[in-house]
Amino acid sequence: MLNREHEILEVFVENPLKKFTFKQVKNISGKKSESYIYNTLKKFVKTGILAEEKIGNTALYSANISFLKAQVYLGLPQNSWLGTRAASPIMK
Repeated sequence: MLNREHEILEVFVENPLKKFTFKQVKNISGKKSESYIYNTLKKFVKTGILAEEKIGNTALYSANISFLKAQVYLGLPQNSWLGTRAASPIMK
């Protein structure tokens, strides 16, 4: 993984449970090249590190914390509370 790609993932490391729009990722990461950010996000979605959810015309990106490879890339402890919480239904 390139250092620049790692900077895109930093957005998701800070808030692993939050969903971000493309514009939010661009603003938070400080990157200016929209095509680079778009291609990097698509690459991470394809490899399973990020999840993409379409709501209308807007794509939301989030860390796929239930996927072990994503936990490793994001530096989250395996079998952490985050991973088990995301995989289980919300408790009432």
